[in-house]
Amino acid sequence: DNVRVERYVRHDLLLPRCATVVTHGGAGTMLTALGCGLPMLTIPQGADQYLNAEICARRGVGRTLLTEQVTPTAVREEVGRLLDEPGYRAAASEVAAEIAAMPAADDVVPALESLAAG
Repeated sequence: DNVRVERYVRHDLLLPRCATVVTHGGAGTMLTALGCGLPMLTIPQGADQYLNAEICARRGVGRTLLTEQVTPTAVREEVGRLLDEPGYRAAASEVAAEIAAMPAADDVVPALESLAAG
């Protein structure tokens, strides 16, 4: 009853309203989810997504299913673990705090310009 399929929704509008995320593991979704402190189920499809999924699992912020492992039951079970086991949310919250502590682009640009100028 609470699932919708959309062609596109801006991450910054959607993810703050979520409890967890199911993603292919692309950098945009992964970083926005982590910035919101959300644990994630990653189903990598190619490129950097496998590495992103591995890093998320290693940090304890998510779980991974490979394409050949994906079934409705498997996805439901994995999402259930992410929602029911508090360690995933706690680890994602730690990463969110790390991201929040990073300098903003406006703070970094002058330093980069100074370095580039020599």
